[in-house]
Amino acid sequence: MQRCKIALLLVMFLSVLSHLPGEDTWEARTSFPARKVYRVILEPLYLTQLSVQVESPVIKISKRMGDRFKEGDVLVQLDGVIFLGNLVKAKAVLEKAQVKFDAKKELFEKDIASHFDYADAKAELAEAKANLILAKKTLEMTKILAPYNGKVVGLSIEEHELPKSGSEVIEVVDDTVLLAKFLVSSSLLSEMVIGNPIYIKLAETGEIVEAKISRVGAVIEPSSSTIQVEAEIDNADGKLRAGMSGKASISLEALKAERSVESLLDFYTPETHSPTGR
Repeated sequence: MQRCKIALLLVMFLSVLSHLPGEDTWEARTSFPARKVYRVILEPLYLTQLSVQVESPVIKISKRMGDRFKEGDVLVQLDGVIFLGNLVKAKAVLEKAQVKFDAKKELFEKDIASHFDYADAKAELAEAKANLILAKKTLEMTKILAPYNGKVVGLSIEEHELPKSGSEVIEVVDDTVLLAKFLVSSSLLSEMVIGNPIYIKLAETGEIVEAKISRVGAVIEPSSSTIQVEAEIDNADGKLRAGMSGKASISLEALKAERSVESLLDFYTPETHSPTGR
């Protein structure tokens, strides 16, 4: 009984192989799926940890995990009262330095003030201008802005907490374009042409999506004779998620053949083909 089941399995396997495209040889049929199908993982175009650049309490978190945002949106707002005060002060100092410089300049042109007094007033004015620029920039740092269109991955801070300068507070991702990364044999390098399509069967959904080859590695890994390839997937509708995995091929036929072989292997399980199996 066991031999009959194994014989039936072999017949089904040969039937699957007979439908594979390519050269009409046993070698071509049995090696095609292994050579043409690659395991891939989908990664985001950008995955960024945003940090605070000034030390101040968090007064508002505008976007949280899973929320979408547009480039320039305020994600996290720090308390900026002190920095606003510094800006007002810097403007006043600049006005005063400007008045002093204008007066010294007029006196210098009339040979009343010395060159040293004129140069000193000029230096004070330049310093006041620099301090105003720094005050404006520091106030802007109290807002953590979205660097691109995307979604929030997670937060490592909460409102009313005081993060240290330089600490990471929010992670964001741009998943409007996903990257499928995979390794191929260096012997197939000529088939990896930038702009050419590849097809990916997702493990999570079973859906087949199209991608475009965007980058091919510059160096072949000598120990494995493989080279890395990246392909871009348009995910503007947001249906796909970074971290998904699957199998990729330059032809739909290879994916269908892979699916047929997997179905056959699923059929032949230890439970259904054990010596005591019924």
